[in-house]
Amino acid sequence: GFHNEHGNGGAGILRHQGGSYTVEFAIVGLLFFVLVFAVVEIGRLLFTWHGLAEATRRGARVAAVCPVGHSAPPRVAVFSSPDGDGTSPVLPGLSTTHVSVDYLDRYGVKLTAPAADFPAIRYVRVAISNYQHQFLVPMFGTTLNAPSFETVLPRESLGVPREGGTVQCFGTGS
Repeated sequence: GFHNEHGNGGAGILRHQGGSYTVEFAIVGLLFFVLVFAVVEIGRLLFTWHGLAEATRRGARVAAVCPVGHSAPPRVAVFSSPDGDGTSPVLPGLSTTHVSVDYLDRYGVKLTAPAADFPAIRYVRVAISNYQHQFLVPMFGTTLNAPSFETVLPRESLGVPREGGTVQCFGTGS
């Protein structure tokens, strides 16, 4: 048979290569897990961006039918109940402090006193700003400042009931 100068038939060479397999596996495994975590974090980021866009749409829809200045639109925007605490059960760290509700005239200019200038309201705008997305994997940084999201819809009833009706806003009284 084959004998090298040490007389062990090549067993030392095989042991040495076994260590290199471990090193190669560690490198490939590390790259694999970095890729997996990157895909998970990008998926979470896209979910958050979609959630913020949906939050503004929800808030604008409720603001278009609720009385001016009602507390329900920001709460509904953050996926809370209309009479909830104003924090989001869906997007961590999102609260009503990130939501602004504006009333616009026919030119899209923000009305400074919408309740006093009620007939001039033509649109409602709900925006979310200053939200920070928290990454779970430390190597991707800790936070990312989200861009501002907004939705503008034409006004509807703004809480004015039909003749003989009572003011209702998303299941709550006025």
